[in-house]
Amino acid sequence: MKKKICGPLIIALFIILYSLVSIQPVFAENVSITTDWSWKAYSAIPPNSTDWTEVNYDDTFWWDVDAPHKHKLAPSDIKNMENTRAQWIWSASAGGDDVFVYFRKSFYLTNKPTSALLRVTADDDYWLYVNDVFVGSDSHYFGNAPEFHWQTAEIYDVTPLLSEGKNVIAVKVYDWGINEGLLLDCTIEGAELSPINFWTSFPRWVGFIIFGVAIFSIAVAIMYVPRRISKKVLVAIITSRGQVSFKTLANEFGTDERKIRKKVNELITKNKLKAHISEDGKRVELD
Repeated sequence: MKKKICGPLIIALFIILYSLVSIQPVFAENVSITTDWSWKAYSAIPPNSTDWTEVNYDDTFWWDVDAPHKHKLAPSDIKNMENTRAQWIWSASAGGDDVFVYFRKSFYLTNKPTSALLRVTADDDYWLYVNDVFVGSDSHYFGNAPEFHWQTAEIYDVTPLLSEGKNVIAVKVYDWGINEGLLLDCTIEGAELSPINFWTSFPRWVGFIIFGVAIFSIAVAIMYVPRRISKKVLVAIITSRGQVSFKTLANEFGTDERKIRKKVNELITKNKLKAHISEDGKRVELD
């Protein structure tokens, strides 16, 4: 194997191993949909705002989120969120106080779950939807809020709302000021995540990079894979040209000169090629 093929193969192997490690949680017995970098956000009233909570709403133009988002409290310090993997998230493009931010997370289930408990809080208020159904809110937007109400996550049983195939969790969050963020964990039992989640959860730019590197690695690897040296083709080339350098033959067969010289010597020794090697050892010439 030529040295030039080692680099592309190592890159391809890395991609395969990374994919296997990343896809492993897809087949876990208990699934957790948590706030992380795979969510989408929009920092203004979304286009077609009446259906932004629907499963088939097109959110491809939404932005990636900032995750984990910096917050003065760790997720484990929020009541009812102590044993989850949820991270604080916020829109990477949103800034300032007194703002609304919209969030969406799509995921695919292999079958309808037997149990699904969703824990959620937001600094400061949230409105929660699952598959276009309003689930609940801790909003005090039009009233007086208990001090630090967001430091306790609400728990909702959303089992009846989830189904086989595509599902969507959508949350509208209002930030009064100072700190901001959304924190959510949905633990699902009796269902698995479809492998399609592995390919759809990446931000688009990550997917393009992985796809590009994979295609490049395969193309370069194929380009430099040494071809089998056919004795008949080798004899035909030398016979038709009268003389030819080992370098030229090596380039045409995609291998190195040492292997070509060895094959030519073998043909001459077995009297299958009436030729000899030049005195400088660089060419094969017909007798």
